[in-house]
Amino acid sequence: MPEPIDTPVLIVGGGPVGLSLALDLAWRGNRSTLIEREPGTGVELLAKANGLHERTMETCRRWGLVHKVMEVGFPRDHAGDSVYCTSLMGHFIGRSVIPSANLRPTPPESPEKRQRCPQYEFDPLLARAVQERALTDLRYGVAFRDLEQDDHGVTAIAREVATGREYPLRAGYLIACDGAGSRVRRSIDVPFDGRMLDFSLSAMIRIRDLAEHHPIRDGERYILIGPDGAGKTSTFQILGAIFLVMTMGWLFVSERRQGTLKRLQAAPVTRGQILARVYVPSMMPVLLETLRISMIFNFTGVMIAEMYASRTGIGHLISNWGENFQLPQLFAGVILLAVVAIAFNEAVRFLEHRYSAWRT
Repeated sequence: MPEPIDTPVLIVGGGPVGLSLALDLAWRGNRSTLIEREPGTGVELLAKANGLHERTMETCRRWGLVHKVMEVGFPRDHAGDSVYCTSLMGHFIGRSVIPSANLRPTPPESPEKRQRCPQYEFDPLLARAVQERALTDLRYGVAFRDLEQDDHGVTAIAREVATGREYPLRAGYLIACDGAGSRVRRSIDVPFDGRMLDFSLSAMIRIRDLAEHHPIRDGERYILIGPDGAGKTSTFQILGAIFLVMTMGWLFVSERRQGTLKRLQAAPVTRGQILARVYVPSMMPVLLETLRISMIFNFTGVMIAEMYASRTGIGHLISNWGENFQLPQLFAGVILLAVVAIAFNEAVRFLEHRYSAWRT
């Protein structure tokens, strides 16, 4: 292990909190080192926060960034209305009027007013301001792995994501700005009580001249309301699998048992006997086969959804373990999923083989 790199303050996490801290330290003449596991700031276009409130703008005023925020923000003459409708081309229900930045008055309690500036613009703006101060050692592509603290400071172990090379950083102060799933927090056994109440899923879609193609205009936010209320949807994965299984089974019987059914219709048997002794035995093998295949896609879909859009579930845990280099937990989770998937597949395959004689 090489000799530690000394720094007065080590900041872990290069999001808006970490960058703001580094900038404020630099504004006060203090040096620091910031490590961020991503290769840069704002390298991926994501829909996150879209506004800065008055208190944040007061801080930006102190840093001399107000005009830069206004330059990269949303158009200042565009209204901030929340529009309620059934769809962009559907029925208009109502509107919560929010004036544009040009028309919104400055509150008497503050010299600044709220500005609409998306996070994908604000974070790079902060990073540029930090670099211009030239008092912060910005280290991108470097992840925090572990720490040891003593009476005089903290020694952190950093890891280069691209090469895997590890080296120590020695600091008087280490400040965790690495989010709710903070690896720093976990390394010093600080609990995170409570539970996730909800989550949101955002997507960035660019549509040229969108306002010219739908009649409900001048909105910043469109809240789509259906019969069940705003944002209510149904979960179709399991129902879809059941529908697919039943449909495939019924089609198989209809195609393969027409002759048998015609002969039975002339015989003295009831519909219940036909169902129990013809339909169910004929459908069982293909039902099992279709169930096995369809559940593979459902299993994969649920895992992907939990990894990218959920805050709970094994998929979410595996994603977090991978991002934080918790290899034992990561491998355990992947192996567990593999065992469950293989066990389910083989169990259904066994039943399918056992009843395969019913196909003919």
